[in-house]
Order: sequence, then C-alpha cells, then structure tokens
Amino acid sequence: MITCANWSNIWLNEGFATYSTAVYNEGKYGSSSYWSYVTSCMNSARNAVGSIYIRDTLNLNTLFNWNLVYAKGATVLHMLRHVLGDSAFFRSIRAYANDSRFRFGVATTENFKQVCETVFGTQLSYFFDEWIYGEKYPQYTYSWQAIPDTDGGYIVPIRIRQTTGTANPTFFTMPVDFRLAGIGLDTTVVLMNTLADQTFNVHVPLLPTTGQLDPNNWILKTASPAPTITPAMSDVLYGASSNLYTVSRDSGIATIIGLIGPHPIQGLAIRPTTRELYGVSPYSFGTYLHRISSATGAGLFERTLMVPNMRAIAFSAGDTLFGATTAGSLYRIDLTTGAATAIGTSTGRAYSGLSFSPVTKKLWASLRQPFDNDSLFTIDRNNGTATFAFKAGWPTIVPSIAFSPEDTLYGLLDETGGYLARFAPGSSQIIGETWAQRIDAIAMYDRLVSVEEQKMLGIPLMFALEQNYPNPFNPTTEIRYQIPEVRGQRSEVSRVTLKVFDILGREVATLVDEVRQPGTYNVQWNASGVASGVYLYRLRADAFVETKKCLMLR
Repeated sequence: MITCANWSNIWLNEGFATYSTAVYNEGKYGSSSYWSYVTSCMNSARNAVGSIYIRDTLNLNTLFNWNLVYAKGATVLHMLRHVLGDSAFFRSIRAYANDSRFRFGVATTENFKQVCETVFGTQLSYFFDEWIYGEKYPQYTYSWQAIPDTDGGYIVPIRIRQTTGTANPTFFTMPVDFRLAGIGLDTTVVLMNTLADQTFNVHVPLLPTTGQLDPNNWILKTASPAPTITPAMSDVLYGASSNLYTVSRDSGIATIIGLIGPHPIQGLAIRPTTRELYGVSPYSFGTYLHRISSATGAGLFERTLMVPNMRAIAFSAGDTLFGATTAGSLYRIDLTTGAATAIGTSTGRAYSGLSFSPVTKKLWASLRQPFDNDSLFTIDRNNGTATFAFKAGWPTIVPSIAFSPEDTLYGLLDETGGYLARFAPGSSQIIGETWAQRIDAIAMYDRLVSVEEQKMLGIPLMFALEQNYPNPFNPTTEIRYQIPEVRGQRSEVSRVTLKVFDILGREVATLVDEVRQPGTYNVQWNASGVASGVYLYRLRADAFVETKKCLMLR
C-alpha cells in the first residue's frame, strides 16, 4: 500500500512487514504468540551492524540484512508501540496508511515520524534519531535501595547507567519501566531516562524486596543489576582485558577471576582510599570508566570520559586519577563529575601504561608505538613533560606497567600481554608467560602503609589480628595479622593457624596452618560456599589466641 521513497528507507517496507507478522499472530493466536515472535526478532536485532537507515544502498548484503532491516526494523515498531501506547500507536499506523500523500505511493522515515508526532502530540525526534539513524542498543546496569520515609512508606532511589559502544548515540533517551515488588506491593513506574547515568527517587507505600528494569521486554537492550564491588586485596597483581585475572609475581601465570563485561579494559588502576579497581575502555569518541569487583571480575560502568583513546590510568597517593592517551596527552580526572582537565602533551608518545612509584611518587609510563616501544618514561604531572628513564630491554610493546608496594616495577610484554617482566635499569628480566588469551593492563594495590613507614616500623613487636576488610562483605574479604620477632630470632618461630567458625563454633574454613616467619600477612577468605551470617575467625600462634567477628551478607 505504501512503499519506501528510496532504498535508504527500505525498513519502511521490510520492518513493517515483519512487525505485521507479530501483530497478526497476536490477533489470531494471542499475546504469547506476539511476544514469542518479537523476542525472536530482538535476539536477531542485537546482532545488527550499522543504522537501520541505509547509507550505502549499493551494498546488497546490508540492504537486505535480516538482523538490521527486518528484525531491528520490526523491533523499532515494537518499542514505538510502548512509547506511544497502544491507542496512539495504532491510530498513528492507520493515519499513516490512510494519508492521501502516501497511500498507494511512497514515503520516507521523516514522513512516518511526522504522522506519529501529529497523532501523539509530542516530538519524537529523539526516538527516531537514536533507533533509525543511530546504531546498536543500550546496555543497562541498575541499582536501587529502599529508605524509610519520615512521612511513611519508602523512598527508593533507582540508579540507571548505560553504555552503547558507539558515538551514535552515546546514550539512548527512552521511557524505562521499572518494577518494584514486595509483600502487598507490585507497582511499575515509568522513568524517562535522558542521561547515561541517572538517578530517580520513587515513593512507595510498602517495602519492596525486588526490582527489575523493563520487566516486559519493551526495549532492545541488555540489563543487569549493578554488581557488588569488592575491593582489591593487598599483595595481589591484577590483570585485565575482557576478563579480570590475578597474575603471579613469581611465575607470571595468570588465573582468571571472571568476565568484566562487553567493553575490554585497556587501563587499570586501584583507588587508594576505597581500594577499588578502576578500568578504562578507550574509543575514538570517548573513554568508558568502570569499577571492577576483585572477587568476581564483574565491571560496573561509571561514566563516559569525553577524552578519546585514554588507554592508561593511575591514581596518585592523594586519590587523584590521572589518564594518558595514545596522542601523548596527560589529563587529571574529576571522579565526581567526569570532567577531564588537560595537563600537557608530549608529542609522539602513544601512552599505554601508567603507574606511580610508592617511594619517589613519580608517575611512570610505558608506550605502545612502533619505535621506542620498550622505552619507559617519567611524566611531570604538572605539565605533562615526558623524560626518558630507561629501556625495558626487549624490542616489543609494553602494554602496561605497575609498581608493587616494595617499589618493584612490573610490566607486560608483547601485543597481547603474553609475558610478565620485572623492570630495572640494566637488569630487567622476564618472569614467565601469563598463559592468558590476552591481558592489556595490570595494577597492584599500594597499601596504606608506605614503604618508608614499613622500613621505620620494621618487624612487628607483638602479635596482632586485625579486623577483616571489607566488613560486611560478599563474598570475599581480607584478614591481616602480625607475627613478631621472638627472642631476637628472625627465623621460623611461630606455628600459625587461622580458622573460621560459624556462630555455633563449627569450623567452616582453615585459612592458614603452617610455620610463619616474623612479619605482616594478608589472607583472603572467599565465603561463596557459606550462608549469610556472623562468623568468627581465630588466630593461634604460639601462646597467642585472638578471635574477631565478621559479617557475610549476600
């Protein structure tokens, strides 16, 4: 009845025909048949490449691509139905079909949009710009909590964050359904999401126990609750790409923790005050900043930094985040606003790694470029000037570097981070292969006690068992304890056991059972196999016994 005015608008033919099948199924077989067909279209649409509006009309593979033109075209109409509501949507379709300008003729996307706007009474440019002329789809993470209201009921802050993996658009403006349910409560609110990171406050009369974004699947998307961010552990070298790893400083072997998410991490750093892992995913349109759980590897999108190709990041001891780009520019990042302040540029330096020395406090950098690819530099954080330090010693790329708390400089070697090395002027050495498919970045937690302070403190003077951190935790926590020097002997003097018990006194885990030299130790307990609740951990060393409580909350 109406055909597209040109090949660029072919979705007006094929997308409409595909969606008509869903509506026919709904009328003849019921709503379950509609949803089954639409869900199938959505699954295909997630694989679409490019915009529904075809710019290269000579490419037949694009012009008649099922995922893009047919499935995503139909999905757009499904989403438009929810944006307009059933009444306005079907009135718009009838008005479009009966419009004398287009009936038995041709039309464009703009013609269809204008008809919908006339019927609905609201501008819809945001929708068509994103879904027809834009690419991809939103990838949401969300979090919420219930706070008792002084006037009764509960205030529920709902935070929605999204990434798109493209500059067109950087985020999708959409009405987003959010369902809150609990005993005696089941309500769905519509949140007009207009930012990449947005928080809404909703009031409900009863306590919600579950929350779900877009429960009825009206939006082409991925959606997942924001992960719990477990802080980084002391004395652990972390590695990242698409996955998070721990990397042995003795052998170089990487052990996978878990998948970070859809955006590979190319720069990694640990924030001193919170001990949280931060990672960046650089693109030509900007750089995604994430927080990453050390326990599961799950990444949580924080914001888009409007600086392209920021591949390397590092935190100073004062909690300031610095970032460096492949164009040689150094920036200071405001974590609250995401604002990036340009410090300076060292022309010709394609930065790949940053790390602060815990002793000298100097900012060090590695490069990712054809020439001088194993050269290491220090950067003046006041003006961005780079000064050559020394060569790592191998004619290959150094993707990332990281200082240990003892001021040892570690680095990755080759394009995929296939080797871990220890760098020093004239005495660098390869530790070993990582045996990971790819590692692009490494980072290590610089403990709050600096190297200078450790030297002054020396060996502990008494036994001590510290409170675990974090506490409460889920599912991993760190326990620190001290073994002192006994009778001036700096040898293996203490038989140490560190065990965990439930509240009834039943043993749950043995974390340490061996002879230990004097010193300070950190032990990680992964409680993923036990129930939520209060647990006791007990240190025995010689005649010393001490017990503390910890709380595991899922």
